[in-house]
Amino acid sequence: MFRTESYQTAQIGKWNTGIDSGRGRDWDDQVVGNRPRVPENAGSYFYDPLLVTNNGEPTHEKTYRTDHCINLAIDYLKGANRVEDKLKFDSSSRLSVVP
Repeated sequence: MFRTESYQTAQIGKWNTGIDSGRGRDWDDQVVGNRPRVPENAGSYFYDPLLVTNNGEPTHEKTYRTDHCINLAIDYLKGANRVEDKLKFDSSSRLSVVP
């Protein structure tokens, strides 16, 4: 719905999106854990996750997952990686609390 109304959309932090994560169809930009696609990521709920950005190859982030995803969401809402004059929608998901 958001994409059809000219929003630029992002999904950041989701864990269980499946092999087809919807980037390009449901989302303009996406950074996810994608546990089904990267099963070796199963134990990295909190620290040092493998993250998949826009259906690319997984990258190993040496960080606390929640902090990293919050920072990505803030950057996105401030204008990083998006068209300036489009409305924005960010669906962010967290598995843990922020200490």
